[in-house]
Amino acid sequence: MVTDDTYQYLDYEDDGAVRTVRIDNPPVNLLTSDLKAELFDVVERIEADPEARCLLLRGQKRGTFSGGRDLNESRSWIESTETGAEIEDAWNRGRKLIHEMLTSSAVIVAVVEGAAVGGGAELLLHCDVVFASADAEIGFPEIERGLFPGTGAIELLPDLVGRRTALAILLTGDVYPASEWAELGVVTDVCEPPETYAAATAFAETVAGRPAPAVAAIKRTLEAYRTASPEAARRRELALFKEVFTSPEAAEGVRAFFEDRDPDFGSHE
Repeated sequence: MVTDDTYQYLDYEDDGAVRTVRIDNPPVNLLTSDLKAELFDVVERIEADPEARCLLLRGQKRGTFSGGRDLNESRSWIESTETGAEIEDAWNRGRKLIHEMLTSSAVIVAVVEGAAVGGGAELLLHCDVVFASADAEIGFPEIERGLFPGTGAIELLPDLVGRRTALAILLTGDVYPASEWAELGVVTDVCEPPETYAAATAFAETVAGRPAPAVAAIKRTLEAYRTASPEAARRRELALFKEVFTSPEAAEGVRAFFEDRDPDFGSHE
């Protein structure tokens, strides 16, 4: 495993096909603009690297995943003479991060081993899969500060839990244990606390061994059905289906089936 010290607020580890990023902004990993810019860079970097298949995103080893947006920044926007422009700029940068994460060909796996609230909870919604410790707590308490989640929760949460449930969650600002979020479909798997990172890593290694074109096509087709018209999504699906069907990985998978052996997708990376 290779550790990269490029970033100020993130710890980046390269372990071949699986990369790990730990949010490192103590004491509670607040999501400052600079931190989110670094995260955007990481996702872009992984997208450009054909060897990178999965990204594990976590807090600092059994600690808070993220306490959300830095309210010092929020206060500076409120008090600024250019409040509207500063908020719009921050919102646009947040939307770019969402788009980059949702459309990345790499599978992004959140590992929640503590609290994930506010912007930290929103960040989970941008990930593809969420592993959470049984003692983790997740919620959107922005309403208690006179605010509301403005970086994806209102768009993404209803798709997962339904409009009425999402409305109740966001209006009350209550924080819930991981088990309740798992019942709602936001958390993929709830683990015993010492086993959460290992379980997420095992999942990531499994996905990293799958054929890359098919993995990317599954993510992109799902996103097309979420964001585009049904007709446009079906066109996108057909294009990706043809692309994957004619890939070397598909040829290897079918050949291996008829030869009664395990496919070797690694040779086509």
